[in-house]
Amino acid sequence: MAGAVAVYCDPRDRCAAGDTTALLQQLDRGGRMVVPVGQAGKTQNLLQLEKNKASDEIVGRTVIPVRFVPMVSGDGAESAPE
Repeated sequence: MAGAVAVYCDPRDRCAAGDTTALLQQLDRGGRMVVPVGQAGKTQNLLQLEKNKASDEIVGRTVIPVRFVPMVSGDGAESAPE
């Protein structure tokens, strides 16, 4: 379990689609996650998600618009989703 999670890249682009389910399951109650949501290379929203201290309810808010670059492989080519 984790008290805090910061997501910087997602090789399978799940966060672009808003699918943070697996990460949120690992978050402790009262924990926070910060994750960019939106298509890589385009304007995204940096979201702060917080799990309630008494339940597994998630509350989220948009912090700021951001733009993260696509993840690349060791040879400089963009990584393909698995």
